[in-house]
Amino acid sequence: MRNKKVKNMHKAAMCLVAAITAMSTMSGTMCTVRADLRNYVHSSAAAMYAKTKNSEKNFSIINSDQTRLVNMKWAQYLVVGFKEGYGLGNTRILVDGVDVTDAMTKVTDDGAIVKCELNSLHPATLTVQDQWGQKKDRVELSDEMTAEKNEPSKLAALTNASPAYLVAHGPVSVFDYYITNYDSEGEIRKYPKKTTFDLNGVVDADHIRSYSPETERKADGSGCVEILFNYNTAQTVDWFDSVEKTGAVELVEVGDQLTTIGRNLTYTKEITMHSGHECGCIRIPLGQGNLQSNGRFYIRTISKGHKSALTPIHIVNEKAPKLLISESGKIVSGQNLHFQIKDMVDGLKESIETVELTDPTGETTVLDYIDDWYHYGSTGLFVLYNDTTREQGENHIPYKGTYTLTIKAAGYKTFSKKFMVDEGKTLDDGRKSGVKKYTPEVDTVSGATGLSTGGEGSSVSGGTKVSANLIFKGDLLINALILDDLDVKCAAASAIADRWNYDVICDYVLTADGKEKYAWTEYYNEASDAQLEGRYLSFAEYAEETAAEDGSLRPSEAKMVLEDNLLGDLTSDYLTEGSGTEDKEKESGDQENEQLSKSSEKGEEGKDAPKDDAKEAFVPKRMAVSQGNGYFTNTYFYLVYDNKNEQMKDYLQAVTQMSVNGMPYAKAADYEYISSASGSKFKYGDGTDGYDRFLLLTYGDGTNSDHLTFVIKAKGYRDVTFTIGSNGELKEEEPPKVKRKYKELDLEGAAKKIKKS
Repeated sequence: MRNKKVKNMHKAAMCLVAAITAMSTMSGTMCTVRADLRNYVHSSAAAMYAKTKNSEKNFSIINSDQTRLVNMKWAQYLVVGFKEGYGLGNTRILVDGVDVTDAMTKVTDDGAIVKCELNSLHPATLTVQDQWGQKKDRVELSDEMTAEKNEPSKLAALTNASPAYLVAHGPVSVFDYYITNYDSEGEIRKYPKKTTFDLNGVVDADHIRSYSPETERKADGSGCVEILFNYNTAQTVDWFDSVEKTGAVELVEVGDQLTTIGRNLTYTKEITMHSGHECGCIRIPLGQGNLQSNGRFYIRTISKGHKSALTPIHIVNEKAPKLLISESGKIVSGQNLHFQIKDMVDGLKESIETVELTDPTGETTVLDYIDDWYHYGSTGLFVLYNDTTREQGENHIPYKGTYTLTIKAAGYKTFSKKFMVDEGKTLDDGRKSGVKKYTPEVDTVSGATGLSTGGEGSSVSGGTKVSANLIFKGDLLINALILDDLDVKCAAASAIADRWNYDVICDYVLTADGKEKYAWTEYYNEASDAQLEGRYLSFAEYAEETAAEDGSLRPSEAKMVLEDNLLGDLTSDYLTEGSGTEDKEKESGDQENEQLSKSSEKGEEGKDAPKDDAKEAFVPKRMAVSQGNGYFTNTYFYLVYDNKNEQMKDYLQAVTQMSVNGMPYAKAADYEYISSASGSKFKYGDGTDGYDRFLLLTYGDGTNSDHLTFVIKAKGYRDVTFTIGSNGELKEEEPPKVKRKYKELDLEGAAKKIKKS
């Protein structure tokens, strides 16, 4: 009955198309409407038909809800989702009798979902059979009514026919643009390491399991982080034995960036017994470097010749905080409940990660920050909201009886408080709707590192935006769009799809070698117009028929979208895919050009003065956030330096002179400069200002100026000059760049110049 209904719906839609076609001569606009509607009818009706037609079948090999055609208007893919136990290794996939198994590529890491591009827009039947020929699933992909006259004479699978890279531009938060992201090995991330997605949280086969119990910091500041490693197989024994006794342990910041914030930590390494089993053990004393503060961190343990291990640790005070009720009388159901937290000091960052409430029946609910509770920082006031008159307000204490409120906070032991609700419904009244229930699936270590669905990973929302050139790797984007279209839950894929669909404008397609580019708008229109005519146009076919533009005329610098929707480091060699070859060639070419274009600098006794090319090329990254409103009068202005670059500390120590609008700042100590005229400070943030591990400027000179011009001089480094407007806009004076003309160098002439100098 449902199949008949779908066919009738499709016939009605096609009649509507015919009617609009008859009217199309009346208006050019009507032609556009007809084209869009016709395309919509063909794609959505075919998908609806296939889904309805196949939903009533019992399949042995495939998941029917993940098996269909996915049309993006500029490309279309046949997608097959396998049931557990099946995959490309033990099945054959045929489309209209043509075997396309070898052309299928993975969408997910485990190959549970695969895809293939076809030369046909409306293939009719998909057949998937096991390698023994015992089981066979048949899927109807298209209704015969959607077939077009322009189908190819013979169906074929396409390989390497999709866009290799897509270049786009769009707004990116200042934080995301300037921040540097690192991988688990501590290496700067520039390129996506894979184009498929993990749906199961599968751990690598060579992953080394490790565990660290909660570390207590004594009142005198002493304590020791202990990390235990498996030491029961040849692999784990070899891994732990390959950890050096010095220089192999690093402190890493919790977050998507995985920033190394402590190197060369002092530690001991030994074999110990734990729960009756032999374990590798590393002990790290507290009090060194950034281990002077409490909270959640990672410890990276480096094993020579193996992958590093990243172990979450939690450093807490020996004394647990205390939760006290702050009320003057009976506790009544529906009233907001106030508490006072003792022995927990919070700065600008909220330490509380999870709040749980257990009711008189023993059921535990995880409460939401702001909607259900709020902590007023350093005052210690904690409020449990129960007022139903508030927007989205819920009464969390509807029953008379004993409740337990449990709080988990970074840097502190878990603490709780039992309390009695004196007036409320009795349990015999039965549970009525009104208490919001949550599934307690909170990862307290990585809960702050989840992907945002706003299209920018776990980036900071709001704030100043900059227009950025972004590069999408074609296969990564296509896989993300497929999972998003199938409504498969994958935060990374959804975030990449949202960034593409809502945040950027695509400019052109780059070939894999970067030598040729094609305007995106032209390609999109040709591909979608072809679909309107009932035929499929792949990018490879389009490129054969279209004159390409010079691919070298592309953005000099861009950021690649990574597999978790974070952004790779700003780079000019974004097509090398992390090979490092082009990096080395460019660095070598730059140095050679500088040597040939400049006369040698002479030092004492006529010798060449030593030069540090790395310092000469280094330019600190900057991002600015203004709290002013037109002028910098009586306000604070933070100039935030990205101190996550390993060379940044050396640079900051080398700063000898700086000025703002001509006003000099004298060096008072390492990382601290003071204006004698105003007392304004330019210093390294220690956390009290809310900018941990950043250099910032506290500017309050009261100068009526609509801009701030900075000049910073550092020994061994080039001078840095930049201007910041009151709206936070950053304008830099770019240092002169040496043109890279390797083949055009006049080596003989340059050698003569050097000899003369």
